Amino acid sequence: MAHQAERLPWQTLASVFELKTANPCQHGARNLHPQATPESRQKLSQFFDALFKNATIDAKQERNKYPDKFDPINVGSFFKDITGEEDDTPAQYYPPAKDEVILPDKIVEIITLTVKRWYPKEKDGSSKVDQGLLCTHTNDCDCALPLKERQTAAFQRDRHFNDCYEFYHYNGKAYRNLEFIKTLILHGEMDPILRVCSSDECYLIKWWTCGPCECEGSDLGWDKLCEYAMTMYLILNIIYCFPDLRDGGYRDLGSYQRAIRACTISSSCQIATYSHRDLFGIEDEQFTKYPKPFDFTRWKHVMKVDKYNLPEAINKAYEETGEVPDGYYKLDYYPYGLMSYDELLSFEKPVSYQPHATDILQAHAVLHNKGLPAELSDSILSSANYTAKRTLPIAGEPFHPENKAELDRYLEQCWGLVVRCVMLGYELEDEDWSIEKKVRDVFRWRFGSLFECECKWRAEFFYNFDEEV
Repeated sequence: MAHQAERLPWQTLASVFELKTANPCQHGARNLHPQATPESRQKLSQFFDALFKNATIDAKQERNKYPDKFDPINVGSFFKDITGEEDDTPAQYYPPAKDEVILPDKIVEIITLTVKRWYPKEKDGSSKVDQGLLCTHTNDCDCALPLKERQTAAFQRDRHFNDCYEFYHYNGKAYRNLEFIKTLILHGEMDPILRVCSSDECYLIKWWTCGPCECEGSDLGWDKLCEYAMTMYLILNIIYCFPDLRDGGYRDLGSYQRAIRACTISSSCQIATYSHRDLFGIEDEQFTKYPKPFDFTRWKHVMKVDKYNLPEAINKAYEETGEVPDGYYKLDYYPYGLMSYDELLSFEKPVSYQPHATDILQAHAVLHNKGLPAELSDSILSSANYTAKRTLPIAGEPFHPENKAELDRYLEQCWGLVVRCVMLGYELEDEDWSIEKKVRDVFRWRFGSLFECECKWRAEFFYNFDEEV
């Protein structure tokens, strides 16, 4: 059964698509292709309405676990708080002082391993986080997370307009705190964020979508947590509705391959990729923003000359001969659905086997049987970086029966991320900013991207599906 099948009309959504073994509008790729009918548009609209309605219900239930947002007009709540009177009315958050530590030790310890993944590393691969995140210095220090960066004021930094190449100069400190905000959302530790929302200076709306500058795209915001989670949640549940695909044929679908790459890509918003990389065992830099095939000779037919970046001498030779060195080619299109899943994994760089936790236990057992002490075994495996790199027991096959428990956990995790983003959106929204509109835009964008093709009606179909037909 698809996830939350009793609440979400997955079969209705799946009926929008038909499986085609070769799509002329996608360079002949094998993929699910939308059926461009008024009924299909209505089904997309119906599904989104159900998705957002249920995300809102769950977001409100999640929000009820925390005190209410500060309301200075709620005099009754104020007097109950100061008198200690108990009733069913939840307490309020009160605007925290600028020097109040809103990121307590307990939460810092919970998020440390995740912070270590995204925190900048030195040239030798070390990181300040290696020394831990808990800092007690009351003055300026060079720790990874100084005490003052756990205080309210650090999370109240505004976002400032910047020209090209100036983002980190004007917004570096604010962006670092945004990374902690995203880490908290990932772990479901929402209390510090809600405290900031109760203050008079909260600028998280400005950080929903953002990028270094207008010409570099917008992949730094906390919207990516919602976008990547929704992408994988949608594609896996749609595939589930095609029983013939679940035996393994889904892995060669263009939309499935596109979803895997899009949600694990090594771009600016690394935190949003962690849940998905961990499940599938995707390495850092396995997929990059500006890809080129590792096996250039095999894939040269999907490449074209990068005319706009040719040095003068190379350009002159190109005009005369029509040939350029291999390094001056770029992808004309990414061959989603034109290769196997295993070929996708190694398309941009060769990848090695990604161990599961059970593999580590087996390696320990082998070394133990050889007579090595546990400490030496640990040292050998650590030196070889032989650690658990994926959570799926059967690699790369989420629908394998032995992966069911892990897949169910992962789908819950994806849904939880969407719900927490919706919850935070409601906490922030005003007359000029609506979380429903923002999530609707994410839904449009992800569907339009997942099932991208050259059909003339595609843009109108996906991006305006909810307009009156």
